[in-house]
Amino acid sequence: MNEFETPRQALQAGVESVFKKWTALQLAIEMQFGGDSSEGIAREMFEVCLELLTSGTVPPSEATLENLFYDGFDYLNTDIEDGSPEEVAKLLLRIRELCLAGDFSLSRSLVQSSQTTSNPATRSIYGGTSEETYGEPEDEHPQPPDETADVGDGWQTVKSRRKPDNHPRSNS
Repeated sequence: MNEFETPRQALQAGVESVFKKWTALQLAIEMQFGGDSSEGIAREMFEVCLELLTSGTVPPSEATLENLFYDGFDYLNTDIEDGSPEEVAKLLLRIRELCLAGDFSLSRSLVQSSQTTSNPATRSIYGGTSEETYGEPEDEHPQPPDETADVGDGWQTVKSRRKPDNHPRSNS
């Protein structure tokens, strides 16, 4: 959806895009930290958040959204300490403010960004389908040569990188 007919449509699309790109949330879903109900927990957090942002004329406080997110991550058995709930709360309130003023540019930008980002952890928990393609990641950071020797049974001997100690040790 590139163009929105109503502020609510733009707000919903913007919120959905933020949730799709929220790395901590997507990892908690992908790794099923909340068990089999991880997607349902995230979907409920999304729906409650959207309800808070669209009901009434007074926006929810940042603290209200932050508490919603921290509670949701608690249900996902995830301790989140990266500051992202605060950042997401501020961003969602900004999206709401702009959409109510008739400015859908931020929502449009977020939607386009989430459509062009290919993230294997992204799942569609907000309705619709995800039509992302995943290629092989390119190795931008080549690994140093293997300095291990396989000694069988899955164990490897790792060579020390420390310089040999040439100083005699004194026994006092």
